Amino acid sequence: MATLREKRELADAAEVARLVAATAEHLARELRNNPESSGLFVGIQRRGVPFARRVAHHLEHLGLKPPALYTMDIRFYTDDLRLVSERPRVTLPKPIPVQDQHIFVFDDVLFTGWTAFAALQSLFRLGTPRRVYLVTLVDRGHRAMPLCADFAALTVETTLQEVIHVHLQEVDGEDRIVLLEREEVP
Repeated sequence: MATLREKRELADAAEVARLVAATAEHLARELRNNPESSGLFVGIQRRGVPFARRVAHHLEHLGLKPPALYTMDIRFYTDDLRLVSERPRVTLPKPIPVQDQHIFVFDDVLFTGWTAFAALQSLFRLGTPRRVYLVTLVDRGHRAMPLCADFAALTVETTLQEVIHVHLQEVDGEDRIVLLEREEVP
């Protein structure tokens, strides 16, 4: 049996706020340079949704109208756990009008890419977007799918024994990013 122990803190609350602001500034440049790209935000539950909301809030402060926010709940594929089902179950609380849209998909951690891949498959079942951007707080490498983030606020080299946990106030009661290490318990 394995347990997780905290190895080190990668970002405290102030650094998480800085990473979100940097993401918003990057996306603001994209939106200003390509006004036709102001399509939709899609947050992957759980922490991708508050991440997208925070970026949208920063865009407002930067004088931009943020894109409409939709949510996507992907179960049975996660980047930190084993595949526990043959197919992911994707739930959309409301339909996403993807046809010819520029879509910004938000997730907290990009690891193997299975979650992002399931999100993309679901979006393409709904129609053909004009462009899809993958936006993540942390890219930790070890991709199993040929995917990369269009914007990753933080890139961290990890081993397969390490895990990254993003804590956001809206879900966890605090803002921080920690690197954990799996330890085998006899």
